[in-house]
Amino acid sequence: MPKPIAKARAQIANRFVVIANTLLFGIRSYIENRQMTKSS
Repeated sequence: MPKPIAKARAQIANRFVVIANTLLFGIRSYIENRQMTKSS
């Protein structure tokens, strides 16, 4: 039987990865938008 602690850890890790990817995507698009407005 899988341990509930391991399952909870896996869920937390997956959630952290999703949040990190979302933050990175938001920061990247924000920087790209700023560079576009600067160059134009």
